[in-house]
Amino acid sequence: MKPRLFSIPVLSSGILALSASMVQAAPDKVVAVHRHALVIDAHADVYNPLEYPDQTTTIDAGSEVDIDKLRQGGVDAVFLSVHAPQEENDVGGREKERRVAEAKLAAIKDIAARHPDKAALAKTPADVRKIAASGRTAILISLLNGAPYSQDKNAVQYLYDQGVRMIGFVHMGNNELADSSRPFARQKTGENGGLSSLGKQWVADANRLGIVLDVSQLSTQSLMQTVALSKAPVIASHSGIRSVVDTSRNLTDQELDAVAKSGGAVCVVAFSAYLAKSLPPGTDIARITSLAQTFSNGYEGMTVEHRKEVYAELNRLMPRASVEQYIDNIDAAVKRIGVDHVCISSDFNHGVTGINGWRNEGEAPNVTAALLKRGYSSQDIDKLWGGNVLRVMAKVQALRAR
Repeated sequence: MKPRLFSIPVLSSGILALSASMVQAAPDKVVAVHRHALVIDAHADVYNPLEYPDQTTTIDAGSEVDIDKLRQGGVDAVFLSVHAPQEENDVGGREKERRVAEAKLAAIKDIAARHPDKAALAKTPADVRKIAASGRTAILISLLNGAPYSQDKNAVQYLYDQGVRMIGFVHMGNNELADSSRPFARQKTGENGGLSSLGKQWVADANRLGIVLDVSQLSTQSLMQTVALSKAPVIASHSGIRSVVDTSRNLTDQELDAVAKSGGAVCVVAFSAYLAKSLPPGTDIARITSLAQTFSNGYEGMTVEHRKEVYAELNRLMPRASVEQYIDNIDAAVKRIGVDHVCISSDFNHGVTGINGWRNEGEAPNVTAALLKRGYSSQDIDKLWGGNVLRVMAKVQALRAR
């Protein structure tokens, strides 16, 4: 059992407020089940340090994933993403992306370096367990969008040496590695034919080094090729379920089956736009759609101030899904591929994030409460929260050992 304690009174906006309506069991049962699980958030972001030059504390401070919220919510480990939004497809754009990626990589490491009593970097499942047992939070590093490193022939080795243990080739926009599920308006759908030759080499390099391949954000063709080429299980670190919400960003039944067949896992993302079947009456859909179109070519041509303004308005207008709707999506995934192949992620600190009941890491026990209410056992919850992620990670790293 984890030694770190979280206090129910501290969670006044979370588990206490919801316990009467969400769980028939006493709140102490929720706490016991949550403590027993090795809780892992498989995907969250950090702010771009280059946009906060006067930051005097670590970049997570005050954000949805800050270290105190992680501890308050009993979150044992979190994959923090080195994500640089895609820029213009030229040398200047790639250099700008690389600066952002390197700044985020340093900032993630800095969280653990400056809070050694609360957090530590992890590279293996054994590290995660050891750090959690010490009462601290394990920080793992992932990459989302390989474009900043696509010009480096030794990129995957470099990322491994920096501590990266999960790689997602794309975000929004096709790049030199693969096609995205959301190509830019200026791009052709499927222009790489799935994975490029470079992307295929990255698959082999990741397998050789023991890095988990993250298939979230890939086009269907790219995903299926990744699964076919990989000698190890893959993870979709932050994906929704297309049978619930029909958007290209969510995974089809075919894609879910492919990930599960690889021995991998799909981490259902707590991102409102990918969870709710319909928006509440009165939602200004026209304005939300218009704002979303601002990003049809990513952040190209946008100032930081303009981007922040658009996100601020989207956050004001966009209704939040509920924890119950989130569990609906977990249910759909479990029904399709089984509880051994489903996991959990937040996507905090990226765009319009957070759902009602899980707005930051401090409210993570509410997810456990909702799972219990829905009938999941303690053993199921252990698998969903962290067991499946660690199992996949261990299998990937075992391939490196061989």
